[in-house]
Amino acid sequence: MPDYDASSFCDEAFRSKVTCAEFGMDIEDGRIHPVADLTAASVAAGDGSAETYFGRLLDGVFGRPGAYLMTIGFGGDSVSVGSGGGTETYGFSSDYTSCFGVVHVELFLY
Repeated sequence: MPDYDASSFCDEAFRSKVTCAEFGMDIEDGRIHPVADLTAASVAAGDGSAETYFGRLLDGVFGRPGAYLMTIGFGGDSVSVGSGGGTETYGFSSDYTSCFGVVHVELFLY
């Protein structure tokens, strides 16, 4: 199992850059974009790509599909990923700056 906790996962994920296609958006521009920017755009648009992207990452990194609850808020909208449940073992909350404004993230591991 990788040596990750909720804070290091979030910091690495939200400070990374990927293409829109890698993020799951139906946009093929080939350029890389900050994940925080793509996340803000996805939450605002309600297109589901943020939920899919982070679900795949969290399942892969922590090896226990759904054993987490991530809530991402942007501009009055929010989305959640994972089912949580059980005993919370670790929680983390932080804000990440995107070109559109602040993205608030909470991640709880179970």
